[in-house]
Amino acid sequence: MPIQKLNTHISPRSLSELYNGVVKFHRDPSKLAKMYPWADRFVCGMPLAPWQRPVVWDDEMQSRFVDSVWAGVDTGSYMVNEWYEFVDDNIEMLYLSGIVIDGQQRLTSVERYFKNEIPATAVDGSKLLWSEITILDQRSFGNKLFPRTEIHTNDEATLREAYDMRAFGGVRHAEDQRAVQNATAQRHQ
Repeated sequence: MPIQKLNTHISPRSLSELYNGVVKFHRDPSKLAKMYPWADRFVCGMPLAPWQRPVVWDDEMQSRFVDSVWAGVDTGSYMVNEWYEFVDDNIEMLYLSGIVIDGQQRLTSVERYFKNEIPATAVDGSKLLWSEITILDQRSFGNKLFPRTEIHTNDEATLREAYDMRAFGGVRHAEDQRAVQNATAQRHQ
C-alpha cells in the first residue's frame, strides 16, 4: 500500500464563514493584499496558489454547483494550507500561508452567488440571485457545511503534490455520460 504523503485533517466549515470572507475582501482588498503580498488572486477572501489554473467553470456550471449545495448534495471539500509562523507574538502569513490548494471552481461559484453574479434555481424553476431570497433562506444557506481540508506545511513541493493529487485524481466525464440528460442534449437526440 502507498505511504501517507500528506498530513491533513478535515474541519467542518459553514458557508457563512465563506460569506464573511467575501464581504471582508470586497470591503477592503488592500488589507488582504498587505497580508499576502505575493498573492495575485483571491477567492472568498483566501489567496489562491500561484500555480492554480484560471476559473474554467462557466456561469451554468457555477449555478448548478450552487443548486447542488441547496439540494444538500455532498460538495466535497476544499483544501487550504493552514501554515503560518508566530513572529513577536503575531501571526505572520508567509509565502504560501493560507492558500487555497483545491476547490477554486467551487469556491468561486459560491462567491459569485454571494455577489449576485449567478443565480440559484428556486423550486418553481425561477432563477434568483442571493439578494432576491429571504433573510431566512440566506441564513439556511449560510448554515450549510462545506468541509475544509487543511494541510500544514511550508514545503512548496508538498503543496504542489497535494494540488496534483486532488486536481488529477479522476477523469473528467463527457456530456453523453450523464445519468440524466440535460435539455440541450435531449434536443440533439
